[in-house]
Amino acid sequence: MGEKAARRVVTGRVAACLGAGWLLCYAVLVGAAKGSPALERFVTDGLYLVPIVSSAVLSVVAARRLRGRGAGMWRLLAASYAAQLVGEVIWSSSSYLGDGELPQPSAADAFYLIASALAVPAILVGFGGAGLLRQLRGLLDAFLIMLGAGALGWTFLLSPQLTGSPDAAVLVSAAYPLLDLVLLTCLAVVGFAGHRGLPRSTALVGWSVGVLVLSDIGYNYLVVIRGFDVYDWLTVGWQASAVLASLAGLTAMRSRESEPRPQALDRNLTLLPAWFGALATFTCLVVDKIRTDTVSVAALMTTGGMVIAVLVRQYLFATDRTRLARQLQAAVAEQQRLAVTDGLTGLYNRRHHTEMLRAEAERAALTGRPLSVVVVDLDHFKQINDTYGHPAGDAVLVHAAERIRRAIRATDLLARYGGEEFVVLLPDTAAPEAMEIAERVRTRLAAGPIPLPQHPAVTVTASLGVAVSQWVPGTVPGDALALVAEADRALYKAKAAGRNLTVLATPVPVVH
Repeated sequence: MGEKAARRVVTGRVAACLGAGWLLCYAVLVGAAKGSPALERFVTDGLYLVPIVSSAVLSVVAARRLRGRGAGMWRLLAASYAAQLVGEVIWSSSSYLGDGELPQPSAADAFYLIASALAVPAILVGFGGAGLLRQLRGLLDAFLIMLGAGALGWTFLLSPQLTGSPDAAVLVSAAYPLLDLVLLTCLAVVGFAGHRGLPRSTALVGWSVGVLVLSDIGYNYLVVIRGFDVYDWLTVGWQASAVLASLAGLTAMRSRESEPRPQALDRNLTLLPAWFGALATFTCLVVDKIRTDTVSVAALMTTGGMVIAVLVRQYLFATDRTRLARQLQAAVAEQQRLAVTDGLTGLYNRRHHTEMLRAEAERAALTGRPLSVVVVDLDHFKQINDTYGHPAGDAVLVHAAERIRRAIRATDLLARYGGEEFVVLLPDTAAPEAMEIAERVRTRLAAGPIPLPQHPAVTVTASLGVAVSQWVPGTVPGDALALVAEADRALYKAKAAGRNLTVLATPVPVVH
């Protein structure tokens, strides 16, 4: 780990400890403030703003420093945190400058709602990149969660508040859980879309929003059942959300993090949206039946929508799994190809040639058919590398490989044996035909100059050694590599005789 990375780790740990310490101190002060109005105002209207100011400032700095998808997310978050801060300042100011009561709805409510609305696109931008099909499936999973959560929210939170003719205050109160539901849906979209290697700052943003939504849901529930005490322990949840947002901004501005990457789907995880939606709608049906002794049309429509959504999501899930399976098959096939292929020329490599040589030797021993090997070595190849450089030498090897490929038969196996040396395996081929093929390779190689990048074209010749062996039918072959060794010795005879020649090795003795 480098020095800068080590400093970032230390800074992150210190910031996390400070955040945890702040939450602990705030919780202690909340408990100690009960019964003391002055301390209550100091804690809830003064200290309460510290992490919110911190998150707003750090998000602005992060937005200015980052580039790409991360910058877009942090610009939206900076606007969201700024709106949240303005709303909190308006709310806190009323405690000191007024009688502590704000009209319903107030300007603070407007900024709170703006903050939540801006957080929605911020989440979708920051957690994106999982692919269209997976995002569609994630969107449908989120719809299942939203449908279930919406049914629960309507049954237990909204419906009790909307008695009689709703006024502006009631509508604003209903807007809060609605936006929380949208935020929860967005988190579900990006969560069930599936990511791996998620940037730490983005993950912290997700946790911050999640804690905020849970705190808001608790607030709305408390409003319904007994009214809300501002000094309740629930306020610590909002502080935790602001602390996590501050840590996210600090992490983003001090490190260069990668983009989110999709991960493989967990079959058990993908069942959660369907189970949650089904359980939620079933609960609402039961409650509706108990309260009114009937099942409303809205409840039946919700159930029908849930059934349709589950069927569609299963289709999308199966499609995504099929796509991943095809990608895996393609990756395995590519790995298998690379395992037997020379990376430069695209020919088979030495390992694969050796395996095929042994297999052909066994077959030849069983059938008594001849087996031939041609070893091809480019003449004066080192001079090309020394004169024009290795890129020029690579270009010569690629062109030479293509010329050899065109000179041999479709049933022959061509491999790069190493350096400037090539080997051709000729099954069912006796000496006359093997020499004919070898000569065709030699003449094709010297047929014309080979173009070089940024250098004059060069003419290439090669020396070839040919070895032929034939086994008695039904016998076990000896060392198949001895055939290559014989061809290689014949190759060196061609080199010694002046190069650009083809030499036939002494026939390899048969094995009885």
